[in-house]
Amino acid sequence: MPTYVSRHNSRKQLVVLGERIASAESYDRFYDIGWEGFQRRALPLAWLEAGRLLFRYSEATIEQSRTLREVDKSTSSRRARYSGIRLSGREGQGALYMGSLGGVVRERVHYSGSGSGAGLILPGGIDHTRVAIRTLTSVPVAAAGSGAKFFHVYRLRASVLLADIRIVALRNMFLDVLEAPGGRARFGLSPAATAEGLIHAVLAPQDYSAARGLADAVCDVGTARGIAGLMATSARTDSDSGMILENQGDGVEGLVYALFGSAEARLDVLQPLASYGSFREMRDAAQVMPGFGRVA
Repeated sequence: MPTYVSRHNSRKQLVVLGERIASAESYDRFYDIGWEGFQRRALPLAWLEAGRLLFRYSEATIEQSRTLREVDKSTSSRRARYSGIRLSGREGQGALYMGSLGGVVRERVHYSGSGSGAGLILPGGIDHTRVAIRTLTSVPVAAAGSGAKFFHVYRLRASVLLADIRIVALRNMFLDVLEAPGGRARFGLSPAATAEGLIHAVLAPQDYSAARGLADAVCDVGTARGIAGLMATSARTDSDSGMILENQGDGVEGLVYALFGSAEARLDVLQPLASYGSFREMRDAAQVMPGFGRVA
């Protein structure tokens, strides 16, 4: 099968590959699927209503953590899943990454390195990711004497419109592609390709090629229509097996919100509320705040 090249995102050069973007072909394929899916409204949109609570872990202050420049999610990032430099070398969109409680705790465990990471899972062995999740969610306060408050709570000042790339939305869009006459051939997909396989490509833990292609397409075609970013299922799980076994009070599906912005943008739509020294402290306080638990 010939190498797939995007028909909607042509470039004269390829200067960015590796790190988290391992395959230009996968990037191009998912860019086109996302571009055409958005155009024909196969990719759903979702409003996050004003008043909703969003959460973030950041070692910057709560004020700095809503400014893209301060949290290194700039337009030239090479390591972000849904934002950063394009394959041609030009700057792309920046994004500020927020989450539901479930999304924040899973992403935090992953990036702290306290989960399993990979490797052979032995029957009856320790579920390292599960242990790390339970440890993070049970510690009542920050480490003694540290005074650090890195778990931040924000409230949306205004409603924002996001492209919905959660698992169910992706499955429906991919089934639409696979079942359409000529759909597989149009995007260079194998006769054996499945919607589940395409979803796994978007949620791949280390290779962001498919996810970035999809996100860049949404940004390119959607921002002129008022799309403020993406709502996605967290690519991390809370067990070594990949299963999702519990929720944190705001839904079992850990969500990540990538809010697009320029390199210098401060997202004033986010109203800083409070910062906490531990995830548990933040979760317990948030559960009695107005706006907690609203579902998109």
